[in-house]
Amino acid sequence: MDDDETLDDLSAAPALADTMDQVLAKAVAAPPTYPVIPAGLVVAEHYEIDRVLGAGGMGTVYLAHDQQLDRPVALKLHRTAAHGERLHREAVAMAKLAHPNVVTVYEIGEVEGRPFVAMEYVDGTTLRAWAEGRRWREIVIALIAAAEGLAAVHAAGLVHRDVKPDNIFVGKDGRVRVGDFGLAQLGGVTGMAVRAELGPETETGTVVGTPAYMAPEQIAGGEVDARSDQFSFCVTAWELLCGVRPFGGANTEELQRAIVRGELVKPRRRVPAYVRRALVRGMAAEPDARWPAMAALVRELRAAERRPRLYAIGGGVALAASAAIAWRAWPVADPARACDAAGAEVDASLTPALVERAVAAIRTSGAANAGDETARLLEGVGRYREGYRSGAQLACKARVDGSWSEALAVRGEECRAYQLGTARELLAAAPEAAQASDILQITLRLPPIDRCMDPAVLASWRPLAQGRGELAAIVTARAKLDAALTLLDLHRVAGARRLHAEVAAMAVRTNAAVARRLDLVRGAIALAAGDLKAAEPILVDAYYGARAADDGVLALVAVEQLIELTGARRRDAAAAGRWIREGIAEAERQRMVSAREAFDVLVTAGSVTVAIGDPAQALAIADRAEQLGVDANRKMYLLQLRSDALAATGKHAEALAANQRVIDDTRALLGAKHPVLATQLSHRAAMLLEVQKDDEALAAARDAIAILDGTGDDASIEVATASLNLGATLLEAGDPAAQHQLERARTIFVATYGEDHPDVALVDTNLALLLLDRGETARAVELLRRAVAIQERVLGPAHEELASGLYNLAVAERQAGQLDAALATSRRCAELYGKLQSGSPRHVTALVHVAFVQSLAKQPADALATATAALELAGKADEPSALAWAKLETARALVALHREPDRARTLLRDARTYYQSIASAPRLTEIDQLTAAIR
Repeated sequence: MDDDETLDDLSAAPALADTMDQVLAKAVAAPPTYPVIPAGLVVAEHYEIDRVLGAGGMGTVYLAHDQQLDRPVALKLHRTAAHGERLHREAVAMAKLAHPNVVTVYEIGEVEGRPFVAMEYVDGTTLRAWAEGRRWREIVIALIAAAEGLAAVHAAGLVHRDVKPDNIFVGKDGRVRVGDFGLAQLGGVTGMAVRAELGPETETGTVVGTPAYMAPEQIAGGEVDARSDQFSFCVTAWELLCGVRPFGGANTEELQRAIVRGELVKPRRRVPAYVRRALVRGMAAEPDARWPAMAALVRELRAAERRPRLYAIGGGVALAASAAIAWRAWPVADPARACDAAGAEVDASLTPALVERAVAAIRTSGAANAGDETARLLEGVGRYREGYRSGAQLACKARVDGSWSEALAVRGEECRAYQLGTARELLAAAPEAAQASDILQITLRLPPIDRCMDPAVLASWRPLAQGRGELAAIVTARAKLDAALTLLDLHRVAGARRLHAEVAAMAVRTNAAVARRLDLVRGAIALAAGDLKAAEPILVDAYYGARAADDGVLALVAVEQLIELTGARRRDAAAAGRWIREGIAEAERQRMVSAREAFDVLVTAGSVTVAIGDPAQALAIADRAEQLGVDANRKMYLLQLRSDALAATGKHAEALAANQRVIDDTRALLGAKHPVLATQLSHRAAMLLEVQKDDEALAAARDAIAILDGTGDDASIEVATASLNLGATLLEAGDPAAQHQLERARTIFVATYGEDHPDVALVDTNLALLLLDRGETARAVELLRRAVAIQERVLGPAHEELASGLYNLAVAERQAGQLDAALATSRRCAELYGKLQSGSPRHVTALVHVAFVQSLAKQPADALATATAALELAGKADEPSALAWAKLETARALVALHREPDRARTLLRDARTYYQSIASAPRLTEIDQLTAAIR
């Protein structure tokens, strides 16, 4: 609201301005306390005054030329020194921020005792003026950018306190910026109550903000924090979208009553209900009822903006494409009207035939939920088409009206062509998956073009080719390689290999950007196939090659693969830690222009950080990832990371709650019968078993089994993963259904990867445990020796999975009576755990098992030495089961040696207390027998 507006017109529709100059024109009309500085005068030694941009109650803003750095600046000069503190506060607050959607402060100083701030000059208009006459989607896209800027303000520990349409600017470059931080404060602050009789609305010592946009706590003079800014932002958004402010009132009292009662003014323009709902929550009277942070509101607005309009797939689309082409053939008097046909190329790329092949593959997959999968696929393609057209039309208009330079427009065209090419290649590869679940996930991964609409991204875009002739081939090659990476993410190695081979045969394979991606995909294929030795040097070279070429996206993808390789696959904590640090730094460098890839790196880094034993750090990484904003598909992975990290810190209730949100989001996104949902349910079952909720665990497991049995899908890696998790959970619960799930998982893994793969070895380990439970020890030993051989060959001689396999093999050999072999295997297992996890419960358990085998082999002195060492470590590890077993084996050796009978009794009594608490009848019988044998 301008300085001469009063509280009497709070409910009135705002006046509109066409340019930033006009927005400030009324304030210029008021005579300043100091004379206007004439054009040509140089102030502060290097700012040459050009003209007045505007003035307000507190000072005058000039357009000036920075002679030192040869750039235009907006120079805000305070009228008097009396309010210098406020101006300084504004400058300091803004100077702390470095974000493309926040106006940048360059310098703070004084001119003849009057403070000034030199800041970025935004050549454009206010968001209010810019939004006039635009469609709701265009306005929402701009609002999202402003919200991201405001989120950055909050992340810097600041509260803006005066968010309104006239304090958000849109430059001719199309970039949205939040500005005018005259009321910004550090953290939460308490202000004075706003009174109806007040005059100018932003006068220091009276009102802190513009009442029409204030949150009720701000009007009342209560504590103001980031949620108050959120309220003001949502009022701003409602006004721009609906054509009227949300709450009416002739004065602040009436305004506040309307807010508390939730009495909304009827919108003057049509806006989708799901957009209005998001804003209504942000305008809740109680701060706790609003969105938890601006980042959460941003995600909701992104989801709303991308929400599809359904289009029929078939002849109608082809007709629309033909009509668009015919329209472009006619002369157009108004260049802007030509933009109505922009984006028609999406129909030429994502043809009805291409879509129908994917649909046909779903229908013939045998999935029980084929109808639901088909509907979701068509919805996804329709959403993609709509988003592409909308973006292309916006870019066209920006080019026509001069908002985008010709260079920026050309980069946008190239970016859209690249994204559309990737979408085409993914959709073309979808039928190869043959499973409805994978085909749907491929559709969900069609790359949106929103990054092609972001001037900050396009400013860093590197042209793919020197000339138009080579461009199409390079776009196709890179699109195929990006599609290959997506297929690998879905474990579709064969499809990725085919696309890699196609690009390797193209003439443009020698193009530097294509060649680097060829190498990266080759390394990623080796990693997916389990060949870690071959994959690592390729991926390392790809990462450093990308860094040298300043190829941020490629560097992020490569470092994510290296974190996966060293952390999740090889379990090398030291190497993984180095790549995690590198990945986090790379994500911070690229977060503004490659947010999705940065998010993926952070989530992978967080997951590995949980696995290597630092869940607190993993939660901190999750917080970083959440700041980037994610689509619904990625949000599931972030929630799962939080769930795993919370469980690892012992916060099981919170972990289960996060896991339930993952399940709910998965069901909403993929449907109630998707294998990914079964995977999440099996994960939940394992978590419930961990906290002794056996009945709930089995219920979740059976829900997962029902999904898997109804998919008709016996080849998807998602099904195999879910079946493996279920099999392991059911095995622990003693459920006989475990065998079927494990055998199904093995069949799929072998068909996909071959026999010599770590995942096959993992299944075999679980199957061997089933055999041991049945007393089939010889078969179990055979299966475990084969699994251990695969793990050592593929994962290397110092891998955690190998240590686990060795332990199971030693148990099987012991039960089979092969004591010499069991002793050698158990010693090797203990040594490996000593290197990997010295002093951990697993290390203690491995040592105790060595002592047990030594006792069985009639080596009581050796058993006593080993058990004593284990007992000392167990006391430090604070693990009750390992400690009880260490006491039992120490006592067993003492009894055999006829030493320290009193100590033996005490150890056995302590062990008995533990085993009685878990109702272990065999152990209790064993302890009683040993106690009776003490002399």
